[in-house]
Amino acid sequence: MYKIAVLDDDEHWCVAIQRYLRKKFEVAIFLDVESFLSKASEYDLAIIDFSIPRARFETRINGNEIIIHLKKTLKNPPLLVLASGFISQNDREAGQQL
Repeated sequence: MYKIAVLDDDEHWCVAIQRYLRKKFEVAIFLDVESFLSKASEYDLAIIDFSIPRARFETRINGNEIIIHLKKTLKNPPLLVLASGFISQNDREAGQQL
């Protein structure tokens, strides 16, 4: 069974995604960057909130930067999907370049 990680600070959204996908996939919810990064390599797909709050050790990070970090540091990163309910034109363009 494929494993999906959902990284978002909105727990209700995460649970909705988990309930929708759980019949065909193993879905784990992460509400903070730190816990996700420690287990990211275990997943086949990661759905990442663009505007996730920063990790304690990182002064500035968003979903784009998390994806860039995973691509640079993991030998086999999961398939990465950037999600957002609202995003600026500049951020949208940066996300498309990923």
